Amino acid sequence: MFCANCGAPIQESDKFCPACGAVNEDYVESGAPEQAAPPEQTGFGCEEQPEQDAYGFEREAEKKVIGKGAVIGVAAAAAAVVILLVVGAILLFGGGAKAKVSAAATKSIKAYAGVVDAIGAPDLAKLYESKKVTQSVSVELRSVPGFYGEALKGLGVSYTAGCDYPGKKMDFSGALTYGSTELITAQALLKDSSLSVYVPELFDDTAYSLDTTTLGKDLGKLTDDMPDEYAKLSFNVFDALKDVEKDGKLTLNKGAAKDFAKAVKVEKAGSSSIDVNDHNVKCTQYHVVIPEDAILAYIDAVKDDVDAYGFDDKLIDALKSFGLPKDVIDEMKDQIKDSVQSSKEVFKSLKQLVKKVGDVELEVYLKGGYVMAAEWEKKIEGSKVALSLYLGGGKEYVDDLSLELRIDDDRFSVSSSGNHTAKGGTFTDTTTLRSRSSDAGFRSELEYSPKKSSDNFSWTVSGEGMGFTLKAEGQLNMSKNSLDLQLDKLSVADGSQEYALRLGWKVGPYDAQKLTAKKTTALPGMSKSELEELAEDIGKNAMRWSERMQDKHGDLFRYLNYMF
Repeated sequence: MFCANCGAPIQESDKFCPACGAVNEDYVESGAPEQAAPPEQTGFGCEEQPEQDAYGFEREAEKKVIGKGAVIGVAAAAAAVVILLVVGAILLFGGGAKAKVSAAATKSIKAYAGVVDAIGAPDLAKLYESKKVTQSVSVELRSVPGFYGEALKGLGVSYTAGCDYPGKKMDFSGALTYGSTELITAQALLKDSSLSVYVPELFDDTAYSLDTTTLGKDLGKLTDDMPDEYAKLSFNVFDALKDVEKDGKLTLNKGAAKDFAKAVKVEKAGSSSIDVNDHNVKCTQYHVVIPEDAILAYIDAVKDDVDAYGFDDKLIDALKSFGLPKDVIDEMKDQIKDSVQSSKEVFKSLKQLVKKVGDVELEVYLKGGYVMAAEWEKKIEGSKVALSLYLGGGKEYVDDLSLELRIDDDRFSVSSSGNHTAKGGTFTDTTTLRSRSSDAGFRSELEYSPKKSSDNFSWTVSGEGMGFTLKAEGQLNMSKNSLDLQLDKLSVADGSQEYALRLGWKVGPYDAQKLTAKKTTALPGMSKSELEELAEDIGKNAMRWSERMQDKHGDLFRYLNYMF
């Protein structure tokens, strides 16, 4: 058996975990002398430990034996680092054996990336880079267990938000819905520095506007108790974003990348027959060594580039340009600096992890100009850790892939197979995540037929050994710059209970919205008596709206009142 706290091996007769000191909840009296109690428990009943970073490394130089759970965490982090190093390094290789491995890696990456083209997926990254995008989301409850389930059925929310950054436009519209009825709606439109807001149920036929460049001064006219320091509030969202971008993008040291690539050593190691996703493949084997010193030097170079970019200073300058009070800026400045400092700790943790791993030595196997496998082994904290990546193996190279992490006798694996080229008109994929040490796992089955006009998308995820199933069914339409996913049913079943909803998501080029109000009035131009009358009218409209909702949808609002 194993400790529930850290995962270390433990006997029923152990009253306390020998690795972390946690209480053994399955302790059985054996007649042996009682073990000494562990150190004083703190917090949630865990033994007080030396301060550690995100990867479980002690901040002080003092070392000690760690439990199995910590070894798994370190090993998993090490595996992630190895994957990043392999992908990064092989794309930077030079001539000779390096060139062959690099060319194969590039070819393999392009092959799997081509799956996106095979199903006609849009280049959303390019769309977002244009900064002219509109996105819509809608959610509607379809099935909810419990006494109020019938009342909640049909309750939903939807919104559409768009941004044309070059044209200095942003817009938003949203609604709380119940079946086909819109309970309450809201619209907002920002053109340059002019912000207009409209809530039809409260504002009748008039939208109201403010200018963000004179926001502080205008708000001072609308209220008698606004602090003086907020009178300087003044900004233009689009100009502020432009100011943050004016110093360019974060760039990484190309010289450091070349030095890193030069340090990598690649030697041909002969031919080998290996098992690749249940297929025996004869490959050419290469031995690759990525020196620890080269990895550490490259991490330092990246850290220096991030520090030189000064993201925190740029963000603070942008906040200052908004005219925020000094005490607010100082408080936010501390939070920003703390956040940046925390991110810098990542580099420190990464270097500590690299020092534990040492030189990265792995075997890379090539066949037909593709990478078929990459294998790495290392002893970490007394445990044997191995990572294996297998690509292809079947008739179509991109149809299969798998990744396996082994820590002593434990094994964690991810595998994917299916018709990834969409030959015959249907893309399919089955992905599984498993652990040898546990009965629990995940299985995902996806099917997509791009040319079908209806019900062309289905996806099922089951938690094997966990008793839950997620199912999604609906229509997915894609073009070169847009995506429209409408799931008629997205359900999660847990035993005898099922939660279901309808979900929609659209993203595409910017499509400007217009306010539906008949007119727009500038708030700063209204007199005090007009503002008081407006506030009174909004209150009356809110009361009438509430009464209508109670009459039409009493059960729903009684439940919402109960909840909130």
